[in-house]
Amino acid sequence: MATHAVSFIDEIDGQLDMGEYLAENAYGFLPVPILITEPAVGYGGGFRYLIARRYGLISGIDIAFSEEDTALYFQVGAGT
Repeated sequence: MATHAVSFIDEIDGQLDMGEYLAENAYGFLPVPILITEPAVGYGGGFRYLIARRYGLISGIDIAFSEEDTALYFQVGAGT
């Protein structure tokens, strides 16, 4: 089984791109920062952990917090 190094640079525009890593690595995940700037719910932040797996399964976990609330959200789907 031949393997190749995954590039984090897009071949077309030369910018940072995690898409190939997430698509080719069955256990790859990408933490994405979230800023909460809505005055109605308060200000805060969090992270979304995007977990991409082979066979079309896409999962994610959102963790957000502010002075008033804390939220935890799980998403599991087939990418359709």
